[in-house]
Amino acid sequence: MDTRLKVLRERRTDWIITWQQNRVRWILFYYLVGLIVSCLFFFLEEAFFPLSIGYFHKSFAILVWIPCATVLVSVAVTNRNRLLPTPDSDPRPEEPAPQDFFERYAQMLLALLMFGIWAAGYYLIAFITEAQTTHTLPTLAWEREVPLTPEFVFIYLTIYPTFLLPFLFIHQKDFFRLFSFAYITVMCVCYLVYLFYPVSIDRPELVVHSFSTWVLGIVYGADRPWNCFPSLHVAMSLLAALTILEVHRIRGMLTLLLTCWIAFSTVLIKQHYVLDVVAAMLLTVTIYFVYIRRRILNTLYVNILRAEETLEKWINRKIDSRVWESLDGPLKTRIREMVQAMIDQSLTDPKEDRDRPRPVAEGDPPRDIQEDKP
Repeated sequence: MDTRLKVLRERRTDWIITWQQNRVRWILFYYLVGLIVSCLFFFLEEAFFPLSIGYFHKSFAILVWIPCATVLVSVAVTNRNRLLPTPDSDPRPEEPAPQDFFERYAQMLLALLMFGIWAAGYYLIAFITEAQTTHTLPTLAWEREVPLTPEFVFIYLTIYPTFLLPFLFIHQKDFFRLFSFAYITVMCVCYLVYLFYPVSIDRPELVVHSFSTWVLGIVYGADRPWNCFPSLHVAMSLLAALTILEVHRIRGMLTLLLTCWIAFSTVLIKQHYVLDVVAAMLLTVTIYFVYIRRRILNTLYVNILRAEETLEKWINRKIDSRVWESLDGPLKTRIREMVQAMIDQSLTDPKEDRDRPRPVAEGDPPRDIQEDKP
């Protein structure tokens, strides 16, 4: 087996943060997961079964109750084996080596710094370009016919926890540094486009009559209708999904599905054009390939080697079956007899064969003379 193939088959799940390594990061990660779950729940609630609850109580449920419940469930599931009696012979899990404060929480601090750069940079560029002449992008016919759907504002807001998920999920230092540079590059490219080619969008008049329209009004007030091309929402969520997909297939696919919903939501709440979404996806995939192309090529290399091994085994089986089918008649019977004789001979005890006396052949001296002969 190729040694390079063995190295490339290393489990990427070893790069994921665990409860024993850093419990604070674990709790914060599942708090963000709880925020996503609560936004999805209230999207369904507003769309299909509106509850007669005050806006404050719904907001509190989104930000506190559902995320905290998610954290408690994750902790209970993680420690379920600790509550069961275990034999004394079972080895105890290894305790992580002691670390200082900065070494232990460096990646979390970097996550907060990246989030601050993202938010501060966006609003700073929006403030600078507020007095400039903005541009509009061409729209498709069906895009103009799409009605405003305020319930999708909850899907739109999931970008904020999604942005931070990889920073709290992955602890492998080299890969952590790699996707951090990818994040910074995507943001810098988008900020340059916003600065030199600001794009604005016309929003419809919003009438507050439900919890979703109330939340959408807050979004409209905080996020001005320019700096749309490319969509930084879609770019950041797609980059987070590709990063998580690199280390965990199921969670990465779920994040990709959420990214598709976020892309639809940006159009349905009239925050972005369709071209904004397409440009953001192309930009993210390009930068992701530039930074992580070696891993992509290594993955292709592994798949090619596996396909080569599978093809070689299949060809050998086909050759063996064709050769065996071509051996028909007495020759086939004779080969079977030879194979059976070899098997029988290999099953006999060589010591018994050595101790068993050899039959006396014609011309041999008498056995007593053979035994007395030195």
